[in-house]
Amino acid sequence: MRIVWLEDFGGVNLPESSYVLVVFKDLLGQTVLDKHWDNDVKLKREPKALLEFCQSYSDYHEVILCRNYHDFEEMNNQYTVQQDIDVILIDINLSEGIDPAKNVPAGYRHNEGGFYIYNNLIRQGFPDSHIGFLTGQNETVRWFDKRCEEIFIPKPPSFEKTDPEFERLRNWLGDRQDNYLILRRGIIEGCRYVLSLLKKDPADKVIRFNHFMSKKRTADSLVIDLTNYLTILMNFWPLRCPNNKQTHYELFVRTLSHDWENAKPSNLNQNLDDRPLLHALGWIMKNARNWAAHRDVFESLGEQQVAFLFLVNMRSMFHLGPDVLPFEKSLFRLFPQPLLESKLSKLIESNQLNLASSYSSLKEKVSTDKDAVKFVNLLNHMVNENKVDKSEINHRLFQMFWHGLSSVRLQNATTSTDRKTGIENAGIWYTFNLHDYGRNNPEGFLFQLARHIYPESNLGKKPF
Repeated sequence: MRIVWLEDFGGVNLPESSYVLVVFKDLLGQTVLDKHWDNDVKLKREPKALLEFCQSYSDYHEVILCRNYHDFEEMNNQYTVQQDIDVILIDINLSEGIDPAKNVPAGYRHNEGGFYIYNNLIRQGFPDSHIGFLTGQNETVRWFDKRCEEIFIPKPPSFEKTDPEFERLRNWLGDRQDNYLILRRGIIEGCRYVLSLLKKDPADKVIRFNHFMSKKRTADSLVIDLTNYLTILMNFWPLRCPNNKQTHYELFVRTLSHDWENAKPSNLNQNLDDRPLLHALGWIMKNARNWAAHRDVFESLGEQQVAFLFLVNMRSMFHLGPDVLPFEKSLFRLFPQPLLESKLSKLIESNQLNLASSYSSLKEKVSTDKDAVKFVNLLNHMVNENKVDKSEINHRLFQMFWHGLSSVRLQNATTSTDRKTGIENAGIWYTFNLHDYGRNNPEGFLFQLARHIYPESNLGKKPF
């Protein structure tokens, strides 16, 4: 979560560094603050010290301190507020430490600067539900509430600079950080990260989607198309959660997977070093595209499934390296109970992933004329026959990851005649070529994705 904090530290009965603790200790973590925060920092002189601290010690949160209107104007030029900022905290009186030589807009008064900025944000379309007033001037807040009612603009929540109100403020900040916001911020930052790679690195070091395409294209020829594609994905997410999230998620997945219409995992060159992984991830996206375009199975998607498809898609289309990237780590928060690394490692090492259970439960539902060996093909047939419940598709998506990497093969087939009925019975045995799922690099993306989605994959009876 990225927060803009408008505060000039006037009328605060706490040292500047202590003020940070009482406002942000829940988000940034009391332990981290106790260990790393410099209690002697002078934020009036060094406002960027707070953002630098967050970037160094917080995995998920940034706080941008603006002391006055001019700082806010500078921030507004650096960020696209409606896209880059999640929450704005505003002090009303911003008259401390002002440079009188700098111009301000007509009608602006520093002692009511927070009101001006609030109205400006509302006119820009920034949602009032993500703006809060933090001030020691309670009478002024009541006056502002009345003015909001008179001119029919939303009335923002306000918090006094007292201990009980600080606690209420911390709770309010925590409530802003729901699953929708986590999903939104992770997707936007992921798109922005890859866009930065496309600008500074050679195309063939960033783009791998061309390997999937039926009509072969060079990586260089895809730069403009993929830049536009990522920009569309990034702009898909308003700060205010849509009234019908499921419809929004369904439309996003349709947009996300659209370009896979003319791409196939079977087009991958056999000599690619990571072909097995690309092949598995590519089939997830290929199926997702087909289902999103022709079926209604995605009507019950939640944040976990959307995040999973986004992660898989980005890893399929772009070279992102073996490590977990910041936007991926942020999206993993949507899977709050990942399997312990040691337990997943033990499952893989001892061949106890129980892929047979999820495979057989799917195979027994498929019509004889639509039978297949590969899990992704079985699942695709089931979806096309409308045999997948809308809630079932959620864990079947995750199962494609496990089965896509651990390929199944027909081991043996025998027939025997029933002595009583004379009917021929067939016995078929399948085996799985178990993948290591990145077990030898437990901090890497592949293993971390596996352990985060494992509890939601419903592979069968839990071994622990």
